[in-house]
Amino acid sequence: MTMDAHPKIPWPGTYLGRLQAVTLELRNCGAQASVEMLMERFSGVTPEQVEATLAALVLFGRVDKKGDLFVVTGKE
Repeated sequence: MTMDAHPKIPWPGTYLGRLQAVTLELRNCGAQASVEMLMERFSGVTPEQVEATLAALVLFGRVDKKGDLFVVTGKE
């Protein structure tokens, strides 16, 4: 593993844990990322799980969808 390689994070088992983990990883990706970029960050996850979590974050107003990217809004 190289110094700049990001270790994969286990997919959280709880709903709140997934919301928090995806929000944190979006911020770690420069406040925007695609589903594919987030899939590279987590282990044991399907695209559908990432999409569902991002959809909830959009619904809560914490993330906006801009084309293929999801962008953190800054709202807490």
